[in-house]
Amino acid sequence: MTATIVGLAGTLLALVGVLIGNVVTTQLIAYTRSYDRSFEAISSVYGELTRLHRSFVLWTAPFNAVGDLSEEDREVNNASHFNKFLDVYYPQAIWFDQDLQKLIEEYIETARTFRVSSLNEIRDHGYFAVRADMQRVMNAELASRHEEIKTNLQAKLEWARRPWWQHLFDRALPYVGRKLEEGRAKRQTEQ
Repeated sequence: MTATIVGLAGTLLALVGVLIGNVVTTQLIAYTRSYDRSFEAISSVYGELTRLHRSFVLWTAPFNAVGDLSEEDREVNNASHFNKFLDVYYPQAIWFDQDLQKLIEEYIETARTFRVSSLNEIRDHGYFAVRADMQRVMNAELASRHEEIKTNLQAKLEWARRPWWQHLFDRALPYVGRKLEEGRAKRQTEQ
């Protein structure tokens, strides 16, 4: 009778262990896939943002610094990079927090406004007459926003590159730290 109970308990423990292992493994796989998708989204938006900024720099650069590209070719290049960035960013925006989304969307609006105003100025006065002003405005408005977004995306990439088990402690460690601080404060008040 005792051997039967021990055998049943062992079987029950083994079954519970298998079930827990299965649940943990399933959760770990889902967790890892989520961070892989997040990493891919962040890196693709980061790459397209870099290419877009380069195209703005190229568009506003002095003619001889670029080589054989005419100003029309540079504008077409910039337009294609702008549209490509929009095509990549909008589907991936769900992976970013609201602050970063707002920052990127402000950059998009600033870039769109810069493109429209620059094209109107080029049409009215010619490329060479407005190129210096375009370069000044691009450096003043777009470059600073680009750097801020780039810094935020790099921080998100570093966070997404961490091993899966470090993410498990993200919620637990602040709680433990707060409890340690409360314990220290309590001991200091008792002394």
